[in-house]
Amino acid sequence: MIIHKEVSIKANMRKHYTFVAGLMISFLCIYWLSNKINHGKIVDIVTSIDTICLFWAVVLQLISFGVKGIRWGILLMPFKGCRTMLVTKIALIGLMLNNILPGKIGELGRAYLLGNRKDIRKSLVLSTIITERSVDVLVVLFMLIVVSLVTPLSHLAQRIIMYSSFAVFGFFSLLLLVKAKRAKLGFLLEAAFQRRFKRRGEAFIEIIKNLFLGFQWSTYKALALRLSFFSILYWGIICLSTQFIVWGFHLPVPYYVSIVIVGITSFGMIIPSSPGYLGTYHFLVVNTLLFFNVDKNTALSFAILAHSIWYSLEIFLGLTFMWQENLSFEVLKDLKVIEWRKKKV
Repeated sequence: MIIHKEVSIKANMRKHYTFVAGLMISFLCIYWLSNKINHGKIVDIVTSIDTICLFWAVVLQLISFGVKGIRWGILLMPFKGCRTMLVTKIALIGLMLNNILPGKIGELGRAYLLGNRKDIRKSLVLSTIITERSVDVLVVLFMLIVVSLVTPLSHLAQRIIMYSSFAVFGFFSLLLLVKAKRAKLGFLLEAAFQRRFKRRGEAFIEIIKNLFLGFQWSTYKALALRLSFFSILYWGIICLSTQFIVWGFHLPVPYYVSIVIVGITSFGMIIPSSPGYLGTYHFLVVNTLLFFNVDKNTALSFAILAHSIWYSLEIFLGLTFMWQENLSFEVLKDLKVIEWRKKKV
């Protein structure tokens, strides 16, 4: 018991340190962004954006939420069929939680909410979310590789290709391992962890097995094709939404800049930051545009508007769906007990 308490205390301390580090990084980014900035000019630039381009950027962002829900439903199909509207609602609630709470707790929230609602093991639902993130990494890397091959960013291209090769190799190696050696893998895990953790060994093994089951879609060619299609479609819509903002500001940049912005900010989100990626997102966008010789005031105006679009939509829709599902923040404490009011889906 003492050992478990010590482990729990250390885990909580790591979470606090990460949260504090994220706040400090966000503060430093905001401080750098506010240096040598004409606030009046930023207001003028933001208010002068082409409203038609802004409209389509918002519409495409809304469409991307639906595609995200469809894709998550595909990952859940090998285990339990779920209505697209339900999984889309829960996905948006998770995004909203990520934007207002530390530690990316929204991902755990998604697992608990859908697990309780559809009577699915939480670790199994979490495995589909991990798979979703893995697929996102592959798609974004693929986009950046394509861009790097048609741009003069040769040094960056070499790094992207090198890292992506390791990522792709590791990802598909895991899929092959799970598909071909699942029974043997389960036996090895049981032999290793039951001796190490004794009483908690069985529970730990069950969690690991459920995580591997999240890659079950790879055994179905139809699901794999649908997942690939909707993943590419999802990120294509995100890039197109960003491109409309580029057009709205009339930025004199190459056509592929929106892809670079989306790719860099997507990977940059692994950096510890405040909830909602305040500061870090803007820092990455501004520096990307500065690389393409965009004025800092214009670059920051672009970053503020782009962030405001997806941030405000995720907050508004997440809170709306929480209200529709009669869910309060009280039941989200520690994500241990989440109570949904009974109703048919």
